[in-house]
Amino acid sequence: MRNDLAYPSRLEDVTTRTSRYSETSLGAREQTSGMVSFPWIVVLDSGSQAPGICRAHGSSETVAQVGPQVSANEPNTGGRETDTSGQLPMSTLQSLRARAIHFSPSVLLLAASIFSGMTSVAIPVHLNAAGLSKLEIVCYFIASAVIVVSYSLGIVPRVARRGYPAGPLRLTTALVPIGTLVLLFGASKPFYLYLGAAVMLLTTTSLPQVFGRVAAANPDSQDGIVFKLRQTMVLGFILGLGLYSAAAFAGIHPLALSAACATCCALTAWSPYFSRSIPVRARVQPQPRTAERRKATATLLVAAIAVVAMMKGVDTLRGIYLPLFAIQSGMPSEAIAPLFIVTAVAELALLPLIGRCTSKWGELRTLAAICALGIIAFCMLFVFRWYGGLLASQVVYAAFAAGFQSIGVVLLARVTGRDVGQGAALFMTVIQTGSILGAVLPLLVPGYQAGIFLIAAALCLVSVGVCLVAQRVEKSTRFA
Repeated sequence: MRNDLAYPSRLEDVTTRTSRYSETSLGAREQTSGMVSFPWIVVLDSGSQAPGICRAHGSSETVAQVGPQVSANEPNTGGRETDTSGQLPMSTLQSLRARAIHFSPSVLLLAASIFSGMTSVAIPVHLNAAGLSKLEIVCYFIASAVIVVSYSLGIVPRVARRGYPAGPLRLTTALVPIGTLVLLFGASKPFYLYLGAAVMLLTTTSLPQVFGRVAAANPDSQDGIVFKLRQTMVLGFILGLGLYSAAAFAGIHPLALSAACATCCALTAWSPYFSRSIPVRARVQPQPRTAERRKATATLLVAAIAVVAMMKGVDTLRGIYLPLFAIQSGMPSEAIAPLFIVTAVAELALLPLIGRCTSKWGELRTLAAICALGIIAFCMLFVFRWYGGLLASQVVYAAFAAGFQSIGVVLLARVTGRDVGQGAALFMTVIQTGSILGAVLPLLVPGYQAGIFLIAAALCLVSVGVCLVAQRVEKSTRFA
């Protein structure tokens, strides 16, 4: 992911400037005859016909360079002889630094997603190994959902109003590895169990902050941004599941490796990309609407929240109980992660297709279609008992997983009239209700039997109905 917030470049020997940098679209890179420009810096090509003129990134105007004129491959020494043997050209170092900053949001999301992929399997298995009962594990996930809601409603909105400053991001990411280690060594003691969870779950605040920064620089391409960021997160999730399997095979506790990954995430937060707050844009007051449109808007909002919550409930049910069901069925722990890996790989492949379907059909109709696929996937889990059948069901489930997490953010942002950053924060809040739903409903089924997955299929069926009703309401209002 390329950086989207352009900061002023720092050029030696530049004394006058006639333009300021402008924001560019995601991943944009300009090339002109004899000149290559990157965000924050301007690299002058040695083959330029006008070595005294540089063009600011994102601008058609120029800045004058006075003093000794140098090429990109020759550092400016003010006329002094300098031994540069064994040293990289200054332009190369600047380009490498710029590229590192470019990818800071992607690296942070990638590290956070690797952490999420590892802990999604490691935590249920670790709590079960620590001797917690089914009810105690459910209580843990309910408490976790409450904690995340408090963060989403308490921390994220305040950070957003201040323009996503670097301090909160750096503090929260620094605390995550500490909480993970507390959870690792204190899972058998309730106080340390919940303390570790509360600190570790600060990782859920990093996603809205990164989304908010990237979306602020690309207000006209919100849908595309979400799907691109989602691809980065899916790739990280795949790597996390792979690392979980490798750690289990090597005898390394996955939560210890997760703490190391969280440390990498914390270090990335110190990138210059996050050093400055972004401009806070004033919210435009909506035009007055008729009573019918107000009613339709309220209906769409309730439907969107209900669908996202139910779909998250399905995802949580699968995330918690599929590993436990596999263990009870006699599968080794090394065989659990591939069930999640095959889903993530298929999800990565399906994301572009789902994006095109969303553009063509709209969010609600696409969500109805992927919920129908969810019904098929969970019926397969209920019927099949052999490992190949379980893998096949997870391939079908991939469309569900890819769709609701990407489309859900866009849908909530649209029905509330907010941008993607705030839509992501609202998404993080709403899905906690679904997390509780997905953790509690399986208590109706004794043990970890396959009947648990019929509950997920029923939630998918209800979601299909809600999506179709909401889509009809939206269509009738739009063309009324």
